[in-house]
Amino acid sequence: MALELEYDRSLYGKEHEAGPFEVTEDMIISFNQSISQMGACYNDRDAAVEAG
Repeated sequence: MALELEYDRSLYGKEHEAGPFEVTEDMIISFNQSISQMGACYNDRDAAVEAG
């Protein structure tokens, strides 16, 4: 079974800006929650620093 990706084909072959991109603490927490990483070291800055 082939996986079909949906994308805007009008963008194919055009140059696009590449990084760096700002990543905020809220973005990281949101991502971790979306993949069910609910541990404190994934969602709390102080716990992450303490964990190393």
